[in-house]
Order: sequence, then C-alpha cells, then structure tokens
Amino acid sequence: MSTPLISTLKTPICRLLGCDVSVVLAGMGCVAGADLVAAVTASGSFSFLGMVRETPELIRSEIDRVRAATTRDFGVNLIPAGTDPDLLEAELDAVIAEQVAAVALFWDFRPDIVHRLCDSGCLSSAKSVQFGRQKKPPVRGLTSSLLKASRRPVMCAGRPILPIWYQA
Repeated sequence: MSTPLISTLKTPICRLLGCDVSVVLAGMGCVAGADLVAAVTASGSFSFLGMVRETPELIRSEIDRVRAATTRDFGVNLIPAGTDPDLLEAELDAVIAEQVAAVALFWDFRPDIVHRLCDSGCLSSAKSVQFGRQKKPPVRGLTSSLLKASRRPVMCAGRPILPIWYQA
C-alpha cells in the first residue's frame, strides 16, 4: 500500500530494518510480548520483544509465537545492567541461536556484546532513558563508542522520541 503518508514514513531506516514505515515499538518489559509485537510488526512497523531478565526458554517461546503470526523481522530487547551475568549469557545465546534480526541493549553499552551480536548477523542498538532527575548517559555520547565497537550498522534510540540511527 502506498499513500502520501506512508511514502513520508518510508525512510532509509526501513531498508535497514526491513519494515514499511519508520515506526519502532520499544521492547517495554513484559508489555511488549509476542501478541503486541506480532500485531505491530504485521502493520509494517518494526518491533522489539521485551525480554527483561527472562529465561532462554521463555525468550525462544515468545520468538516462536511471533514467527507463527508473521514472517516479518523483529528484534529482542535485553537489559545487560539489570541481568545476572549467567542469565545474560544464556539470553544472548538464545537470541543468537534464534537469529533474530535485531537486539536492543537497554541502559547499558558493552562493546563485547555489540561485537558478539554483530558478528552473529544481528543489528544491535543501545537505548538510554531519563527518569526524573536520574539521567543515564545520553545516547549521543555513545555514538563514537558504538561506531568503533561495530563493523556493521548500529542503531541508537532514546531521547528524542524518534530513534537516532547511525550506520558505520
């Protein structure tokens, strides 16, 4: 479908993510589960499953549920800073084995994880958030680090509301 509005929303980001419009559903914890991700993805947008400190079995199950509902690409959101290191390793193993299109890293930027994801073929992103007066490092400040850590396209999201995209 092509309308003037859809044409306006079709940006280079769409080619990078394989979606029709440059609208991205953030992986908001348990809110962004398989049903919501499948619906938003089927609409032509790109979505992230919110897999906050979840078991690899649940992550695989949610990925399977999305794939049963749509053939479009989607991603998974993980939180390295808030996850036990052993669980994080298992989560990374799961998303890499499942060959998801993208993985978003919330609150934390770790070059070792970005390298590992990018080497596996995943698009990798880092998100920063501001809650009241508690300010996490701004995403724009991570740009040079992200680009140095990856030899593939890198996506950064955070304030402003629209994602900031960088390509190495």
